Amino acid sequence: MKQKLTHLSKSTQQSPNLKVSKDEKKSMHSTMKTVSSKCGCADEDSRNACCPFIMAELRCVMNKLKIGKAAGANEISNEMLKRLGDRGTAELLRICNMSWINKTVPADWRRATIIPILKSAKPPNQPGSYRPISLTSCTAKLMERLEQERLS
Repeated sequence: MKQKLTHLSKSTQQSPNLKVSKDEKKSMHSTMKTVSSKCGCADEDSRNACCPFIMAELRCVMNKLKIGKAAGANEISNEMLKRLGDRGTAELLRICNMSWINKTVPADWRRATIIPILKSAKPPNQPGSYRPISLTSCTAKLMERLEQERLS
């Protein structure tokens, strides 16, 4: 399984459609080097729970995203995430890896929009007649699924 993921990751990273500038390559390489050195992963064959995520892991989780779900406070929907191009997906992977290795969560990912939903057969003029629904960031949910897949 690890070999398949490694092969898939390498093939997606070398996509001919991905035009990345030298500065972007240098930045991504520097980020991955920093992340890898912090967790002790010299190569993808010795991956453990703290190693950076690879493109294959991100694409696998992105393919499982459900369409038609409400976006959170940052207004980024699952549809938007699924339609990211190669460059956008690479940037999302970089952000997820920085969040993972630094053990931080971007502020936008922690915000939620709370919407009260009226319970059936309850009077709308009483606060107890509503149940709160929290719309959280789809990007945060994506990161949670990446973590869940990694840890399980």
